[in-house]
Amino acid sequence: MAHERIFDWWSVVIILGIVQGVIISLALLFNLKKRPALIMLALLILVLVWHHLQSISIYLNFFREFPHFYGADLGSLFLIGPLFYLYIKLVTSENGKLVKWDLLHTLPFFITTAVHPIIFLPSDAKVKLIMNWLTAIRYDNPHLRQAFLLDDIIFVLESIHMIVYFALAIALLRKYARQRKEFVSTLHHSHYQWLTVISILVVIVISVSFILQKTLYVQLKYYYYSLDYIYILPMTIFIYVIGFYALKSPLLFAHNLDFKKINSKYSSSSLTEKQAEDYKGQLENHLNNEKPYLNPEITLPDLADALEIPPNHLSQVINDKFGLNFFDLINQYRIEEIKQRFEDPQYKNDKLLKIALESGFNNKASFNRYFKKIVGETPSLYRKKFNN
Repeated sequence: MAHERIFDWWSVVIILGIVQGVIISLALLFNLKKRPALIMLALLILVLVWHHLQSISIYLNFFREFPHFYGADLGSLFLIGPLFYLYIKLVTSENGKLVKWDLLHTLPFFITTAVHPIIFLPSDAKVKLIMNWLTAIRYDNPHLRQAFLLDDIIFVLESIHMIVYFALAIALLRKYARQRKEFVSTLHHSHYQWLTVISILVVIVISVSFILQKTLYVQLKYYYYSLDYIYILPMTIFIYVIGFYALKSPLLFAHNLDFKKINSKYSSSSLTEKQAEDYKGQLENHLNNEKPYLNPEITLPDLADALEIPPNHLSQVINDKFGLNFFDLINQYRIEEIKQRFEDPQYKNDKLLKIALESGFNNKASFNRYFKKIVGETPSLYRKKFNN
């Protein structure tokens, strides 16, 4: 319903989100690296800012002076999912580049923009429409019935569209995790954690806040601007989180994740059976004597350099001769190191976490999870056998 212009704490939250979003977007767009991932993230934030501008124009009753934002949000929601998906694709890919077919992801946005009647209305007509929208009972006004119906149809399609794309983004991250196991000895990289958490949280926010907002809107029949809080606040928090990580971990936004894909299909490999057996023996000797797994950041190329073995050949030996990937091989050696220390009186008074960190694990969660997976019981229960 129509309301007076009131400037309150909610207005401050939205305006600060707009200001911070613009600053972050400009910083990403004008980054000297000019990487595609930066552009995708900047455009995503600008779409969120666009929604904030429309909400604040109605919330503070500025839509008479600035009616231009009204209606554009319906089409722009079709960009949120693809932009986030493409950002994930770029930062988890080997070359960090887009292909021409990626432009097809924006088709729903352009189609909606082309057929949507509100976007192209002149300012006076938009102001009149907004006033009717704020005061009319839903579907009872014959002049607005078609617009309301179109709004509901587009919203349903947008919700499904965004959820699908964020599910695809999570699938990319899962694939990335599997590929990393051929390359690194730990999956708990700060970048990977951040992207995974954000993807899951955004899916939850979309599923709950947008659908809840629209459901209440339909049930109440009137437009209540306070319903926008349900999804505007999570969007604002998302912008704040981006700003926080931009300061805390600038490398996350500066380039892709330095991921090198190791080919796990060896149909054209030049490695002979004799070489494979020799490499296996070298690897076992090196692991037992030098204990490179104690380094939590050890990677397959690091190990290949130390052994003077081509990385693809080393990966093939680990897969074929041990039946494992690099991640599992290294962590199994770490588990054996921990079990030996549990039996050694020298480490009797050391805490579990201290032993885990000294054995190559980089956090308690991954240590507990992997130990239980390999041994079949928790580290604390296993250790009690020797302490007793």
